[in-house]
Amino acid sequence: MAVRASHHPLVLRLGLGIAGRPRDGPQPTPTDPAPPATGGVGTLRQRLGCGPAGGLVAQPQLSGLRSLLTETGVKFLGPEVSAAPQPGPDGSIDAEAESRWLDTARDSLRRTIPGDPAKPRLNLCIITEESLGSEFWGCLGREKDGRPDTLTPRMDRLVQDGATLFTHLLADGNRTIRGLEAIYSSFPPLPGDSILARDKTENVETLARVLGRDGYSTLFLYAGHGTFDYIRSYSQRNGWERLVEESDFTHPAFRTAWGVSDEDLFHRGIEEMRTLHHTGKPFLTTFMTVSNHRPFTYPTGRIPEDPAAHQRDHAVRYADWALGDFFERARSEPFWTNTVFVVIADHGARVYGSQTIPLRSYQIPCVVVAPALRNLPARIDAEASQMDIAPTLLGMIGRPYESLFFGHNVLETSGAKQARCLMHHNRSIAVYRDRHQVVFGLNKMIEHWAGEPSSGTMARQPEPDAAALNLSADGIALFQVADELYTARRFNQPTQTTGR
Repeated sequence: MAVRASHHPLVLRLGLGIAGRPRDGPQPTPTDPAPPATGGVGTLRQRLGCGPAGGLVAQPQLSGLRSLLTETGVKFLGPEVSAAPQPGPDGSIDAEAESRWLDTARDSLRRTIPGDPAKPRLNLCIITEESLGSEFWGCLGREKDGRPDTLTPRMDRLVQDGATLFTHLLADGNRTIRGLEAIYSSFPPLPGDSILARDKTENVETLARVLGRDGYSTLFLYAGHGTFDYIRSYSQRNGWERLVEESDFTHPAFRTAWGVSDEDLFHRGIEEMRTLHHTGKPFLTTFMTVSNHRPFTYPTGRIPEDPAAHQRDHAVRYADWALGDFFERARSEPFWTNTVFVVIADHGARVYGSQTIPLRSYQIPCVVVAPALRNLPARIDAEASQMDIAPTLLGMIGRPYESLFFGHNVLETSGAKQARCLMHHNRSIAVYRDRHQVVFGLNKMIEHWAGEPSSGTMARQPEPDAAALNLSADGIALFQVADELYTARRFNQPTQTTGR
């Protein structure tokens, strides 16, 4: 996609955070200004070695991405993009020609996802759990001293009772802000800052926008303060009608250093969903918890373990207890039978391993409980990332919609075949597929890894094979086009306006 060098300040932050601030440092004031402009040295295009700064992204990358987004029944809303306008003698591109080409490039990726408009508009409830990686879950193979073990007995039981379990799901990063952009915007994790923390996010595509266009009410419930990770700014500008945050809880049962406890959040959520149900409209409710985070505190009397010990394993057990309590309460509510419930981690607990981006620590759970959908499989074994969650959930509901999402419905064979797992860690980004990982680092560094990620036995490939080289080209297309769509404020539907 075209950008004029004179107005393309968006560049790689290379892990410096928001304007140089660490993630857990000072946050915006309650007036919630837009995130600061992102600056630095060198564009993503330079980093990936696919063109000079200020030039035009290669047309083959757009075509390559269009090919990756092709699935059975999908209809693109525009033709393949033609050659981009070229810079004049002074090195600039005509602004009107550039704008028209950018619109055409976006339309070449917009597509209609097939579905049945007669299907019911099921409610969707997504609980994003802080740091609840696969390593804690018995149903995902946790062991202790060589024997099966679990810290999540209630969620394991839910899976045993018929919930759908994703068995090969990878996080797109190792921070909450990365999980949110992937789960709710189905957008690649660009190097540097998440789009939640960038200054062009007042009008981007989200799951809330997609469902809002289909007549859904939308609500975000966050246990912490809405300025953290720009959650308030992101949600209120991009399709959620309302945000419930820490300040909206007058008498919580317990507060942690990060906000109210999981049980407080879930109890409020059930009250809100009950109210939304009585309006007669379908709804999307999204939750973000905070209890499973240092200093690992929680209310006494819920589990045998003493919260004064400040142990992560104990906080995980409490998170599992609170989830079990939520589902027990939800079963008796009038909205239970027509709601799709989802539990997914925002990221794993910690990053460890010898790889530049160690995949084993990026493994996360996702569980779907859908009383109205009796034909869902017990397991989804396809390789997937958080970027694939929104398209897959929309596929479960089964209604048609328009999309600019980068992920796929991995329930469909064609979608699972096309899915590529993208991830970010420190100063590197990567793409993974079928035992191959390609890492893009500083100074055009590219690493190729191969092996089994779940066992942690991946090894460097000094000489990448054809599969690795093809995966590298896929990764370049995904990251580069995502960066240019965002930079040009084109990661949205053409009639989409700020707000809902």
